[in-house]
Amino acid sequence: MKQYFTGFFTGACLVVSAVMFMGASDKNLGDIVVNSITVMTKDDGTRGSIEIIDKNGKVAVGILSGSTSGGNIYISNRDGEYGTIILPGSISTYNDDVKETVLLGTAHNGSGFIKTFDADETEKVFLGAAVKGHGLIKTYDSDEKIKILLGAIDNSGAIILNDSDGMSSGLDSKTFRIWDRGDDFKDYKERAIFGVGKIGPYLMLSDSDGMSSSLDSKAFRTWNSDGKPTTFLGVDLDSSLEGAFLKTFNDGQETVFVGTGDHSGGMLTISNSGGNMVGAFGVSPDDGKDGAAILLDRYGDAGWSASGKQ
Repeated sequence: MKQYFTGFFTGACLVVSAVMFMGASDKNLGDIVVNSITVMTKDDGTRGSIEIIDKNGKVAVGILSGSTSGGNIYISNRDGEYGTIILPGSISTYNDDVKETVLLGTAHNGSGFIKTFDADETEKVFLGAAVKGHGLIKTYDSDEKIKILLGAIDNSGAIILNDSDGMSSGLDSKTFRIWDRGDDFKDYKERAIFGVGKIGPYLMLSDSDGMSSSLDSKAFRTWNSDGKPTTFLGVDLDSSLEGAFLKTFNDGQETVFVGTGDHSGGMLTISNSGGNMVGAFGVSPDDGKDGAAILLDRYGDAGWSASGKQ
């Protein structure tokens, strides 16, 4: 009897074991309801993961721990390749060739940004914050050079446009500028400025040789390539003279003056290369009613003079 019971018990255990083994070999566990699931990284460094498989047996969604810390989520496209990857602080999307098309995330300075790329993974648009915290939008051409920059400069909105011939233009709330920037985007030289200054609207022009001119509501000025004045026509707000006048210069020294002088009368003066006046013609400095002329030597001493007074 004892042997019969022992044999029956042993057979029952074998049957239960077989059923449990067959159940364990079936990967489809059906519907599972739980309060939580904890996935751990193994001691050998194998990262813990959860995968969702589509009907074709390809991974549709994967959740796994990072190589050092944090976690990753990736969503596959219809071919089972990366379509979207979510990392700590960033989201990237990919096209069918597994090339990045959009990157959204947090920059090193803690600000957010968005980048978009073309089919060849070349950056085309940047939207985010500049170094000083201002909002910034940049667009790029096929050579990855900036074509449009839209943002804020000194708390004012601004836009900069670049062409393929080394020229740029910029517009802010008070000024429009055109630059010759060269090919390296570093050697910016202003060619034209139109804006509003302290005395009203003004225009400045310069050529490739460094010569420049300016026009505002009070005067027209020109400079040579060394930045020294060559011509002035207008009203000098810093001068005691009344009315408009013309000045010419050589190497920064005044050579000719034509305009309104003492007693509100007309005056012409001639100066030598050292800037010393050597001749003058105009109204009499005494009362401003009669004509007068004078010639001086290089030291400023009168050599000849004449008056129109009878």
